[in-house]
Amino acid sequence: MSKVCSQNLQNTELRVSGENNKILIVSGRSERLLVSGEVVAGLNLEIKGNNNFIKLELPINFVNGSNIKICNDNVKIVIESSPFIGVSLLCCHGNEQVCIIKKNTVMVDVSISLVGNTELHIGEDCMFSEGPVYILPCDGHSILDVETACILNTPVPIIIGNHCWIGNSAKIIRGAKLPDNTIVGIGAIVNKPFEEEYTILAGTPAKIIKRGRKWDKRNPYLLTDVTH
Repeated sequence: MSKVCSQNLQNTELRVSGENNKILIVSGRSERLLVSGEVVAGLNLEIKGNNNFIKLELPINFVNGSNIKICNDNVKIVIESSPFIGVSLLCCHGNEQVCIIKKNTVMVDVSISLVGNTELHIGEDCMFSEGPVYILPCDGHSILDVETACILNTPVPIIIGNHCWIGNSAKIIRGAKLPDNTIVGIGAIVNKPFEEEYTILAGTPAKIIKRGRKWDKRNPYLLTDVTH
């Protein structure tokens, strides 16, 4: 039986081809590279390229058939400890993509497509609801000016701050920026930067519909200090 990095080895797969690809496993104060024959519980991982780097800070509870697929070179992915990560992450048709997911962020069903040379940064203690939630820093196809042939939709990094709640079926697309403590409503499409904290965004495209709002992971019935 193959070695594992954590418990519950079920339907996991590791396929790596290319040169100088590194998968770093961090557990507490110890660090080591994943070696041949090992897998990460709950995660299907495929790398086709060179000089790619993945850093996983345990414990991470990968669920819902989570998978990471890299089809090019020089990608950097960092996923910090989380009680629940259900993600499908694709990196292709580019070079040097970056994906950073900070600690205690929870994902139920998140689809991330890093198509082209782009980046995604997600802060600490965020919550992504069911949906799935789509994160698309690049459109995948080009839009050109007819007269100049200039590309009008070049990839733009997406930045999501700390303690953000992304609602069911939301879409976070190229150019989006969410400050700390943002709530994104069900089905919203976020396509531009926002700067104001403690807001609720909703609509297509998303806009601020409420100010002075914050969220808590606890069920409302368990919050006894709320004033009605």
